[in-house]
Amino acid sequence: MPGAGQKLMRLYAAALNRRDVYLLDEATQAAGTAPFIPLSDGAGELIEVDLSVARWRPGDRVITTFFPFWLN
Repeated sequence: MPGAGQKLMRLYAAALNRRDVYLLDEATQAAGTAPFIPLSDGAGELIEVDLSVARWRPGDRVITTFFPFWLN
């Protein structure tokens, strides 16, 4: 079950890319803040949405991003 403000996504497609390799490298991890989640690129469908989430609904098709606050 998704927590407050969270969504649960069924992942249909995913890709490992150079960013994922960097995140798995111990030297890069020491420079950032953990935890790191690989699979920077993915596409799927929302299957559950917390009641406090107004913009999204189950069944919405979505993609992942590693810049979640970039709105441009």
